[in-house]
Amino acid sequence: MVYLTLLTCKDQVPQREFIYGSRDLDLDGALEFVNRLVAEGWSILYVNLQDQDGHCMSLPVAAFDGKPIQSQMAMLQAQWEDILKQPR
Repeated sequence: MVYLTLLTCKDQVPQREFIYGSRDLDLDGALEFVNRLVAEGWSILYVNLQDQDGHCMSLPVAAFDGKPIQSQMAMLQAQWEDILKQPR
């Protein structure tokens, strides 16, 4: 479970800060959520990610271009899993 704290704005709408999270939200889903906002025309001014243990980190706003990333994340996961399976 992760939580996002975002500051957003869109066109003439004033800046909005909100927290988004749920039991079912994982890292991939959180990143997809931010990308969907960007795809819908929202400008992200900052985004912080907090995990279930309370660890918090700022995410680079420039990394969110509005394009889906789940397939790239799955590919990266497959790569590191293959590396971990290799004998030492």
